[in-house]
Amino acid sequence: MKKSKIFGIAISLVALTVVLSLASWIVKLKDSDEKYNDFKKEDQNFDVLFYGSSHVMNAIAPMMLWEKYGITSYNFGNSNSTLPQTYWTVKNSITINKPDIIVLDIAFIKRDELTEGVTWGHEAFDAFPLSYEKIMTVNDLYPTLEDKVDILFPFSRYHSRWSSKEIYAADNIFNLKYNIEKGAFAQFSENAPLDYKAIDINRVNNTETTGKKYLRKIIELCRDENIEIVLVNIPAFDNEETQEYNNSVQSIADDYGVVYLNMPYLNIVDETRDCADGNDHLNFYGACKVTGFIGDYLRSTYNIDDKRCNDAYLDWNSDYDKYIDYIEEVSPKCAEFADTFLKTE
Repeated sequence: MKKSKIFGIAISLVALTVVLSLASWIVKLKDSDEKYNDFKKEDQNFDVLFYGSSHVMNAIAPMMLWEKYGITSYNFGNSNSTLPQTYWTVKNSITINKPDIIVLDIAFIKRDELTEGVTWGHEAFDAFPLSYEKIMTVNDLYPTLEDKVDILFPFSRYHSRWSSKEIYAADNIFNLKYNIEKGAFAQFSENAPLDYKAIDINRVNNTETTGKKYLRKIIELCRDENIEIVLVNIPAFDNEETQEYNNSVQSIADDYGVVYLNMPYLNIVDETRDCADGNDHLNFYGACKVTGFIGDYLRSTYNIDDKRCNDAYLDWNSDYDKYIDYIEEVSPKCAEFADTFLKTE
């Protein structure tokens, strides 16, 4: 084959990729982009990034961490994010902004599934540009060609939205919404856990799982990238089998010499008030308590500068004002609780 023909084919493939990427951007839902818009716009490196499932998304409030400790952070918790999916979320995100510390929740440690499907993959990965890491992501997580193309080029999923007037609005294409919670999602309902019974911390299930395999991969990735990692088990009032798997993480932490904060045994939250939906997710009250516990741990363990009076971070102070105004609007009693939390040493 002549070089000119090979060159022509290469140019055509590049052009097709560009067209598909642009078309995908126009028609796709912008949930993922809006969640991470503020992360990608940040000029300074973050002190801490939080990763895991919706347990993290609901239980860690970066804006409260900022206002109380002057720590910059972002919440990468995603609904139904398995540990394999979280591993690749870490891989993609640290190419954009590499933190000093990663805090990783171990929810889904007992699971063997790579993902919960492409729908949740779009929430996790649509915001990341087409790159080597993203291609490696789909190759690892999605076994079928259809699913690989679905994630890399969302046009295949959202092409029917061409007829929607919404997608042609300037705000949809050029002005993404501002994520006022820095990736988090506060819950305001109160529901006591259902049939919860805490087991002894020494009861474990050491069966190997895909979740454990990828937990090790995340720890090793952080070591390779010189990122400190803290493992946590966000209070979630799990069933006894899940608790056994969660407790088994301590042996993995010990093997690598990393910290594992098994929070359900640390009396951090009040299960009668701090649960949002009767088992899995914490509400705003619980999130403040967990955020405060982690903030105290980070401040006492690592040399993190308080940036609240640093001129390079003045926008974080204005972001907090907008955040607390939002909390006040949704739930005045939660805003009052936040004020009390911030004043507590």
